Amino acid sequence: MTFTKYPITDYNNLNLDWMVKKISENRDDIDLTAAGLTSEEAARQEQDALLSARIDALDPQNVEHVLFIGDSYAVTSVVGTATWATTAAECLGLTIGTNAFIRSQGSVGFLNRVTETNNFRTLMESATVADPAKIGAIIVCGGANDKGGTEAAILSRIEDFMASAAEHYPNAKVYIGMIGNFAAGYSEDRRIVEKAYKECGRYGAIYLNGVEHINHVYNQFIDEVHPTPAMCLEMGRGIAQAYRAGSVYVSRRSDNEVTVTPSGISKELRNFRVEANQEGGMIRLDFYSSSYYTDMLTVVCDPMTVGFIGQYEIGTLSGPNLAVCRDLPSSGANCRCEVADNQVGAAGSGTAYVGIGRNKLYLSFYGQASSGHHAPTFNNVVRFYLSNFSIWIPASIS
Repeated sequence: MTFTKYPITDYNNLNLDWMVKKISENRDDIDLTAAGLTSEEAARQEQDALLSARIDALDPQNVEHVLFIGDSYAVTSVVGTATWATTAAECLGLTIGTNAFIRSQGSVGFLNRVTETNNFRTLMESATVADPAKIGAIIVCGGANDKGGTEAAILSRIEDFMASAAEHYPNAKVYIGMIGNFAAGYSEDRRIVEKAYKECGRYGAIYLNGVEHINHVYNQFIDEVHPTPAMCLEMGRGIAQAYRAGSVYVSRRSDNEVTVTPSGISKELRNFRVEANQEGGMIRLDFYSSSYYTDMLTVVCDPMTVGFIGQYEIGTLSGPNLAVCRDLPSSGANCRCEVADNQVGAAGSGTAYVGIGRNKLYLSFYGQASSGHHAPTFNNVVRFYLSNFSIWIPASIS
Protein backbone atom coordinates (compact mmCIF):
# COMPACT_ATOMS: atom_id res chain seq x y z
CA MET A 1 0.00 0.00 0.00
CA THR A 2 1.32 3.46 -0.86
CA PHE A 3 0.48 7.00 0.27
CA THR A 4 0.30 9.60 -2.46
CA LYS A 5 0.57 12.59 -0.11
CA TYR A 6 3.77 11.56 1.62
CA PRO A 7 7.14 10.41 0.25
CA ILE A 8 6.88 6.84 1.60
CA THR A 9 6.38 3.44 -0.02
CA ASP A 10 4.62 1.60 2.79
CA TYR A 11 3.93 1.72 6.51
CA ASN A 12 7.34 0.33 7.33
CA ASN A 13 9.29 2.76 5.19
CA LEU A 14 8.34 6.22 6.61
CA ASN A 15 10.57 9.17 5.72
CA LEU A 16 11.18 10.43 9.29
CA ASP A 17 13.50 13.23 8.21
CA TRP A 18 10.80 14.71 6.05
CA MET A 19 8.19 14.48 8.82
CA VAL A 20 10.50 16.21 11.37
CA LYS A 21 11.13 18.98 8.85
CA LYS A 22 7.39 19.56 8.27
CA ILE A 23 6.60 19.53 11.97
CA SER A 24 9.32 22.12 12.55
CA GLU A 25 8.01 24.35 9.76
CA ASN A 26 4.48 24.29 11.19
CA ARG A 27 5.32 24.41 14.88
CA ASP A 28 3.47 27.73 15.47
CA ASP A 29 0.22 26.38 14.02
CA ILE A 30 0.60 23.14 15.96
CA ASP A 31 1.15 25.08 19.22
CA LEU A 32 -1.95 27.19 18.56
CA THR A 33 -4.00 24.11 17.78
CA ALA A 34 -2.80 22.44 20.96
CA ALA A 35 -3.84 25.53 22.91
CA GLY A 36 -7.21 25.54 21.19
CA LEU A 37 -6.50 28.89 19.45
CA THR A 38 -6.65 30.12 15.92
CA SER A 39 -4.12 32.66 14.66
CA GLU A 40 -6.88 35.30 14.77
CA GLU A 41 -7.61 34.54 18.41
CA ALA A 42 -3.91 34.70 19.25
CA ALA A 43 -3.63 38.16 17.65
CA ARG A 44 -6.65 39.28 19.66
CA GLN A 45 -5.03 38.11 22.87
CA GLU A 46 -1.89 40.05 22.00
CA GLN A 47 -3.90 43.25 21.43
CA ASP A 48 -5.78 42.70 24.70
CA ALA A 49 -2.46 42.47 26.53
CA LEU A 50 -1.28 45.76 24.98
CA LEU A 51 -4.53 47.49 25.91
CA SER A 52 -4.28 46.16 29.45
CA ALA A 53 -0.79 47.62 29.71
CA ARG A 54 -2.05 51.01 28.56
CA ILE A 55 -4.86 50.93 31.12
CA ASP A 56 -2.35 50.06 33.81
CA ALA A 57 -0.30 53.09 32.77
CA LEU A 58 -3.29 55.32 33.57
CA ASP A 59 -3.34 54.10 37.15
CA PRO A 60 -2.01 56.93 39.40
CA GLN A 61 0.29 54.39 41.01
CA ASN A 62 1.90 53.60 37.65
CA VAL A 63 2.31 57.00 35.93
CA GLU A 64 5.59 58.87 36.08
CA HIS A 65 6.09 60.57 39.44
CA VAL A 66 7.09 64.24 39.33
CA LEU A 67 8.86 66.43 41.87
CA PHE A 68 8.24 70.18 41.56
CA ILE A 69 10.80 72.62 43.00
CA GLY A 70 10.05 76.34 43.27
CA ASP A 71 10.34 79.63 45.13
CA SER A 72 7.53 81.77 46.59
CA TYR A 73 5.67 81.52 43.26
CA ALA A 74 4.91 77.94 44.37
CA VAL A 75 4.09 78.72 48.04
CA THR A 76 0.33 78.64 48.69
CA SER A 77 0.49 81.05 51.64
CA VAL A 78 1.99 83.68 49.31
CA VAL A 79 0.17 83.38 45.97
CA GLY A 80 -2.88 81.28 46.84
CA THR A 81 -3.86 77.65 46.70
CA ALA A 82 -3.50 77.32 42.92
CA THR A 83 0.23 77.85 42.42
CA TRP A 84 2.02 77.13 39.15
CA ALA A 85 3.13 73.79 40.63
CA THR A 86 -0.32 72.60 41.72
CA THR A 87 -1.77 73.76 38.40
CA ALA A 88 0.91 71.98 36.37
CA ALA A 89 0.37 68.79 38.38
CA GLU A 90 -3.38 68.94 37.70
CA CYS A 91 -2.80 69.54 33.98
CA LEU A 92 -0.53 66.50 33.87
CA GLY A 93 -3.16 64.33 35.56
CA LEU A 94 -1.12 63.94 38.74
CA THR A 95 -2.26 63.79 42.36
CA ILE A 96 -0.37 65.74 45.01
CA GLY A 97 1.11 63.34 47.56
CA THR A 98 0.60 60.27 45.35
CA ASN A 99 2.62 60.85 42.21
CA ALA A 100 3.27 64.59 42.44
CA PHE A 101 5.40 66.18 45.15
CA ILE A 102 6.09 69.88 45.73
CA ARG A 103 8.98 71.44 47.63
CA SER A 104 9.05 75.23 47.62
CA GLN A 105 10.23 78.13 49.74
CA GLY A 106 10.26 81.88 49.34
CA SER A 107 13.46 83.77 48.48
CA VAL A 108 15.29 80.76 47.04
CA GLY A 109 16.89 80.08 43.68
CA PHE A 110 19.87 78.10 42.47
CA LEU A 111 21.98 80.62 44.38
CA ASN A 112 21.87 81.37 48.10
CA ARG A 113 21.57 85.05 47.28
CA VAL A 114 18.62 85.93 49.53
CA THR A 115 18.62 83.13 52.09
CA GLU A 116 21.74 81.44 53.39
CA THR A 117 19.95 78.28 54.48
CA ASN A 118 18.32 76.89 51.35
CA ASN A 119 18.47 76.85 47.57
CA PHE A 120 16.85 74.72 44.88
CA ARG A 121 19.36 71.91 45.47
CA THR A 122 18.74 71.67 49.23
CA LEU A 123 14.98 71.80 48.66
CA MET A 124 15.26 68.89 46.25
CA GLU A 125 17.43 66.90 48.66
CA SER A 126 15.02 67.44 51.57
CA ALA A 127 11.81 66.70 49.64
CA THR A 128 9.58 64.00 51.08
CA VAL A 129 8.61 61.47 48.41
CA ALA A 130 7.25 57.96 48.72
CA ASP A 131 9.90 56.31 46.56
CA PRO A 132 12.78 58.37 45.07
CA ALA A 133 13.36 55.66 42.45
CA LYS A 134 9.88 56.33 41.01
CA ILE A 135 10.55 60.03 40.39
CA GLY A 136 10.78 60.29 36.61
CA ALA A 137 10.91 64.08 36.32
CA ILE A 138 12.03 67.04 38.42
CA ILE A 139 10.56 70.38 37.29
CA VAL A 140 12.38 73.44 38.65
CA CYS A 141 10.95 76.90 37.92
CA GLY A 142 11.92 80.27 39.35
CA GLY A 143 14.53 82.91 38.63
CA ALA A 144 13.55 86.08 40.50
CA ASN A 145 15.79 85.26 43.45
CA ASP A 146 18.82 84.63 41.25
CA LYS A 147 18.75 88.33 40.37
CA GLY A 148 22.16 89.82 40.94
CA GLY A 149 24.07 86.60 40.30
CA THR A 150 26.52 86.16 37.47
CA GLU A 151 25.88 83.70 34.67
CA ALA A 152 28.90 81.63 35.74
CA ALA A 153 27.72 81.47 39.36
CA ILE A 154 24.21 80.35 38.40
CA LEU A 155 25.52 77.70 36.00
CA SER A 156 27.88 76.38 38.67
CA ARG A 157 24.91 75.86 41.01
CA ILE A 158 22.92 74.20 38.23
CA GLU A 159 25.82 71.80 37.78
CA ASP A 160 25.74 71.04 41.53
CA PHE A 161 21.98 70.53 41.34
CA MET A 162 22.30 68.03 38.51
CA ALA A 163 24.98 66.01 40.30
CA SER A 164 22.81 65.82 43.42
CA ALA A 165 19.69 64.94 41.40
CA ALA A 166 21.50 61.99 39.81
CA GLU A 167 22.39 60.74 43.29
CA HIS A 168 19.02 61.21 44.99
CA TYR A 169 16.70 60.52 42.04
CA PRO A 170 18.59 58.20 39.69
CA ASN A 171 15.70 57.74 37.22
CA ALA A 172 14.67 61.40 36.93
CA LYS A 173 15.10 63.85 34.08
CA VAL A 174 15.46 67.48 35.18
CA TYR A 175 13.45 70.30 33.53
CA ILE A 176 14.28 73.95 34.24
CA GLY A 177 12.20 77.05 33.47
CA MET A 178 12.78 80.77 33.97
CA ILE A 179 9.52 82.40 35.13
CA GLY A 180 10.75 85.09 37.55
CA ASN A 181 9.96 88.75 37.01
CA PHE A 182 9.09 91.97 38.79
CA ALA A 183 6.36 94.46 38.00
CA ALA A 184 9.01 97.17 37.85
CA GLY A 185 11.17 95.08 35.52
CA TYR A 186 14.88 94.26 35.85
CA SER A 187 16.05 93.87 32.33
CA GLU A 188 19.80 93.33 32.64
CA ASP A 189 19.53 90.99 35.66
CA ARG A 190 16.74 89.06 33.99
CA ARG A 191 18.77 88.71 30.82
CA ILE A 192 21.62 87.12 32.79
CA VAL A 193 19.37 84.74 34.73
CA GLU A 194 17.41 83.71 31.65
CA LYS A 195 20.56 83.06 29.65
CA ALA A 196 22.04 80.93 32.44
CA TYR A 197 18.85 78.88 32.82
CA LYS A 198 18.73 78.27 29.06
CA GLU A 199 22.29 76.93 29.19
CA CYS A 200 21.23 74.15 31.59
CA GLY A 201 21.51 71.59 28.80
CA ARG A 202 25.29 71.52 29.13
CA TYR A 203 24.77 69.64 32.41
CA GLY A 204 22.02 67.33 31.16
CA ALA A 205 18.93 69.32 32.12
CA ILE A 206 16.13 70.19 29.67
CA TYR A 207 15.00 73.81 29.36
CA LEU A 208 11.24 74.45 29.20
CA ASN A 209 11.16 76.59 26.07
CA GLY A 210 8.81 79.55 26.06
CA VAL A 211 7.92 79.69 29.76
CA GLU A 212 10.08 82.82 30.11
CA HIS A 213 7.50 84.71 28.03
CA ILE A 214 4.50 83.99 30.25
CA ASN A 215 4.95 86.33 33.21
CA HIS A 216 4.80 89.65 31.34
CA VAL A 217 1.40 91.10 32.15
CA TYR A 218 2.23 93.77 34.66
CA ASN A 219 -1.23 94.19 36.11
CA GLN A 220 -0.97 90.52 37.14
CA PHE A 221 1.27 91.15 40.16
CA ILE A 222 -0.24 91.27 43.63
CA ASP A 223 2.59 93.21 45.26
CA GLU A 224 5.08 94.23 42.54
CA VAL A 225 6.84 90.85 43.03
CA HIS A 226 4.41 87.93 43.18
CA PRO A 227 1.95 86.86 40.47
CA THR A 228 -1.81 86.92 40.93
CA PRO A 229 -3.77 83.65 41.10
CA ALA A 230 -4.78 84.17 37.46
CA MET A 231 -1.15 84.45 36.39
CA CYS A 232 -0.23 81.38 38.48
CA LEU A 233 -2.84 79.41 36.54
CA GLU A 234 -1.44 80.65 33.25
CA MET A 235 2.12 79.82 34.27
CA GLY A 236 1.16 76.34 35.49
CA ARG A 237 -0.65 75.51 32.26
CA GLY A 238 2.25 76.82 30.20
CA ILE A 239 4.80 74.86 32.20
CA ALA A 240 2.76 71.67 31.80
CA GLN A 241 2.53 72.24 28.05
CA ALA A 242 6.26 72.91 27.74
CA TYR A 243 6.96 69.72 29.73
CA ARG A 244 4.69 67.67 27.48
CA ALA A 245 5.45 69.19 24.10
CA GLY A 246 8.90 70.71 24.56
CA SER A 247 7.78 74.33 24.32
CA VAL A 248 4.91 76.75 24.88
CA TYR A 249 3.91 79.69 22.67
CA VAL A 250 2.48 82.77 24.39
CA SER A 251 -0.01 84.96 22.53
CA ARG A 252 -1.94 87.81 24.18
CA ARG A 253 -4.01 90.80 23.15
CA SER A 254 -4.45 93.69 25.60
CA ASP A 255 -6.48 96.57 24.19
CA ASN A 256 -6.59 99.91 26.04
CA GLU A 257 -4.02 98.83 28.63
CA VAL A 258 -1.29 101.12 27.33
CA THR A 259 -1.60 104.90 27.36
CA VAL A 260 0.58 107.68 26.01
CA THR A 261 0.52 111.13 27.65
CA PRO A 262 2.07 114.38 26.38
CA SER A 263 5.65 115.14 27.36
CA GLY A 264 8.65 116.92 25.86
CA ILE A 265 7.54 119.24 23.07
CA SER A 266 4.00 117.91 23.10
CA LYS A 267 1.19 119.98 24.60
CA GLU A 268 -1.54 117.59 23.44
CA LEU A 269 -1.84 114.21 21.75
CA ARG A 270 -4.97 113.74 19.71
CA ASN A 271 -6.52 110.51 18.42
CA PHE A 272 -3.80 108.33 19.96
CA ARG A 273 -4.81 104.76 20.73
CA VAL A 274 -2.29 102.08 21.70
CA GLU A 275 -2.80 98.31 21.74
CA ALA A 276 -0.22 95.83 23.04
CA ASN A 277 -0.12 92.32 21.56
CA GLN A 278 2.36 89.71 22.73
CA GLU A 279 3.51 87.07 20.26
CA GLY A 280 6.01 84.70 21.79
CA GLY A 281 9.03 86.68 22.93
CA MET A 282 7.92 89.98 21.38
CA ILE A 283 5.29 92.61 22.20
CA ARG A 284 3.89 94.63 19.32
CA LEU A 285 2.63 98.11 20.20
CA ASP A 286 0.09 99.30 17.64
CA PHE A 287 -0.43 103.07 17.51
CA TYR A 288 -3.54 104.00 15.57
CA SER A 289 -6.15 106.70 15.37
CA SER A 290 -8.92 106.47 17.95
CA SER A 291 -11.30 108.03 15.44
CA TYR A 292 -11.11 104.94 13.23
CA TYR A 293 -8.75 106.30 10.62
CA THR A 294 -10.79 109.40 9.76
CA ASP A 295 -8.15 111.56 11.49
CA MET A 296 -4.41 111.08 11.79
CA LEU A 297 -2.47 110.79 15.01
CA THR A 298 -1.75 114.38 15.97
CA VAL A 299 0.98 115.93 18.12
CA VAL A 300 0.21 119.52 19.15
CA CYS A 301 3.13 121.73 20.20
CA ASP A 302 4.10 125.37 20.67
CA PRO A 303 5.43 127.05 17.51
CA MET A 304 8.84 125.60 16.70
CA THR A 305 11.33 125.26 13.90
CA VAL A 306 11.67 121.75 12.51
CA GLY A 307 14.84 120.86 10.64
CA PHE A 308 16.22 117.78 9.00
CA ILE A 309 16.74 114.85 11.41
CA GLY A 310 15.58 116.71 14.47
CA GLN A 311 14.62 114.38 17.33
CA TYR A 312 11.89 115.40 19.74
CA GLU A 313 10.29 113.78 22.77
CA ILE A 314 6.54 113.71 22.23
CA GLY A 315 5.05 111.43 24.90
CA THR A 316 5.38 109.06 27.84
CA LEU A 317 4.06 105.50 27.73
CA SER A 318 2.51 103.79 30.73
CA GLY A 319 0.54 100.62 31.37
CA PRO A 320 0.94 97.02 32.52
CA ASN A 321 2.74 95.86 29.39
CA LEU A 322 5.29 98.68 29.34
CA ALA A 323 7.36 98.10 32.46
CA VAL A 324 9.30 95.60 30.42
CA CYS A 325 10.73 98.28 28.14
CA ARG A 326 11.84 100.83 30.72
CA ASP A 327 15.46 99.86 30.42
CA LEU A 328 15.50 98.66 26.85
CA PRO A 329 17.43 100.30 24.04
CA SER A 330 15.28 102.25 21.64
CA SER A 331 13.01 100.44 19.20
CA GLY A 332 10.99 102.24 16.59
CA ALA A 333 9.21 102.41 13.24
CA ASN A 334 8.82 104.72 10.27
CA CYS A 335 5.55 106.38 9.38
CA ARG A 336 4.26 109.08 7.08
CA CYS A 337 4.37 112.55 8.65
CA GLU A 338 3.00 115.97 7.79
CA VAL A 339 3.84 119.16 9.64
CA ALA A 340 1.53 122.17 9.88
CA ASP A 341 2.14 125.76 10.88
CA ASN A 342 -0.41 128.08 12.41
CA GLN A 343 -1.95 128.63 9.01
CA VAL A 344 -4.62 126.33 7.59
CA GLY A 345 -3.29 123.15 5.96
CA ALA A 346 0.00 121.29 5.98
CA ALA A 347 3.27 123.18 5.66
CA GLY A 348 5.24 120.16 4.49
CA SER A 349 5.43 116.39 4.42
CA GLY A 350 8.00 113.68 4.80
CA THR A 351 8.81 110.64 6.91
CA ALA A 352 9.00 110.33 10.69
CA TYR A 353 10.82 107.76 12.73
CA VAL A 354 9.01 107.18 16.02
CA GLY A 355 11.04 105.36 18.63
CA ILE A 356 10.70 104.13 22.23
CA GLY A 357 13.44 104.53 24.80
CA ARG A 358 12.89 104.05 28.55
CA ASN A 359 9.13 104.44 28.07
CA LYS A 360 9.51 107.73 26.24
CA LEU A 361 8.20 108.25 22.73
CA TYR A 362 10.51 110.17 20.37
CA LEU A 363 9.89 111.57 16.90
CA SER A 364 12.52 112.27 14.25
CA PHE A 365 11.28 114.13 11.18
CA TYR A 366 12.82 113.76 7.73
CA GLY A 367 11.47 116.44 5.43
CA GLN A 368 10.94 115.63 1.77
CA ALA A 369 13.34 117.61 -0.44
CA SER A 370 12.78 118.53 -4.05
CA SER A 371 15.21 117.15 -6.62
CA GLY A 372 18.72 118.54 -6.23
CA HIS A 373 17.93 120.47 -3.04
CA HIS A 374 18.57 119.92 0.65
CA ALA A 375 15.68 118.95 2.89
CA PRO A 376 13.78 122.08 3.90
CA THR A 377 13.42 123.67 7.32
CA PHE A 378 9.89 124.49 8.51
CA ASN A 379 9.14 127.40 10.81
CA ASN A 380 6.26 127.94 13.23
CA VAL A 381 5.29 124.26 13.22
CA VAL A 382 2.46 123.65 15.71
CA ARG A 383 1.25 120.16 14.68
CA PHE A 384 2.67 116.86 13.48
CA TYR A 385 0.25 114.50 11.70
CA LEU A 386 1.31 110.85 11.80
CA SER A 387 -0.01 107.78 10.04
CA ASN A 388 -0.62 104.59 12.02
CA PHE A 389 2.50 102.62 12.98
CA SER A 390 3.63 99.63 15.03
CA ILE A 391 6.71 99.14 17.21
CA TRP A 392 8.05 95.75 18.33
CA ILE A 393 9.75 95.43 21.72
CA PRO A 394 11.08 92.28 23.42
CA ALA A 395 8.92 90.58 26.04
CA SER A 396 12.15 89.31 27.51
CA ILE A 397 15.77 89.88 26.70
CA SER A 398 17.96 87.02 25.57
